[in-house]
Amino acid sequence: MIVFERLQLGENMFQLNSGFIKWKHLFLILVLFAAPVQADELLLVNGDRLSGTVKSMDGGKLTLSTEYGGDIKIKLSSVKKIITEEPVRIHLDNGWKLKGSLTPIEGGGVRVKSAQTGQSAVVDWRRITAVNPPESNWSGSISAGGSMQSGNTDLNSITLGFETNRKTEDDRFRLRFLHNYSDEDDSVTSRNTYGSMKIDHFVKRPLYVYFAAEMLKDEFKDLNLRTILGPGVGYSLWDDAKSSLDLEAGVTYFSQDHELGVDEQWATYRLGAEYALHWSDRLKFNVESQLYPRVDDTGDYKWRNESNIKTSLGSGWALKLTNLIEYDSKPTTGIKETDVTSTLALDYDF
Repeated sequence: MIVFERLQLGENMFQLNSGFIKWKHLFLILVLFAAPVQADELLLVNGDRLSGTVKSMDGGKLTLSTEYGGDIKIKLSSVKKIITEEPVRIHLDNGWKLKGSLTPIEGGGVRVKSAQTGQSAVVDWRRITAVNPPESNWSGSISAGGSMQSGNTDLNSITLGFETNRKTEDDRFRLRFLHNYSDEDDSVTSRNTYGSMKIDHFVKRPLYVYFAAEMLKDEFKDLNLRTILGPGVGYSLWDDAKSSLDLEAGVTYFSQDHELGVDEQWATYRLGAEYALHWSDRLKFNVESQLYPRVDDTGDYKWRNESNIKTSLGSGWALKLTNLIEYDSKPTTGIKETDVTSTLALDYDF
């Protein structure tokens, strides 16, 4: 028999033994005094509190997994404080990476405590750019556009495009393909195929190294094949949910196989820039520019500038307007210096 100590209240004495405790009463006592289940907690700007498990924070939104509502996405601007019980991986705007549990401190800061070393670091909440970012993130798009005209003039054109991207914590990979074709009154007026591949590796954010390759076939530029290969370094000036800007510099091997002219190979510098702006969830703008001046004659250069505006139609579909400018300061005899191509295509993102 299990006996609890006697308790004295004034002049009354009583004794409680296990024989008088029903199993259901014992179960109730265990439930009432059990430790509460630990969970992450968010304090919103409007004063609301949410509990669950912080899964990730990327693209300006935080994902909280809850038992009562599944995964909930919350705008980062709506979150005032965050507390996590389990360690999370966070990225800062200066490229640093930390792992630990998060607790708020006065003044809007966050304390990151490592579970392995027990050491803590205090960071400004506004400097956190990602929480538990995906180890690997594939994305891409397929686009197609065209036109047809008949009557006094028979005109046909088609544009096909494909792009895939992969992002990890330290690396970025991109592969692109673009084909344009048009004819007028049964005569081909344009036919070109462009492909590119680029690999970035962040040595320490925002600094990264890259290797880039481009190929172009265009019979109306007397190009059986143009090949551009080379490494370089890049610097990400900023990269957030609203916009990003990368600047790059490197050297390349430049080769041109002509159908009629003399084949050429030389070395060039490569100066590049890429800017992206998300005006809203439905409207995005992007521009890429590369300049290739020859090492032995900087007055001889090639320039390629591609800009596009994409507006979402919903369910992954979008309309994409692209403007491409290609300039050759010293083209082959009979070839114009500047080519401008504008296309409107239906785009599907995956």
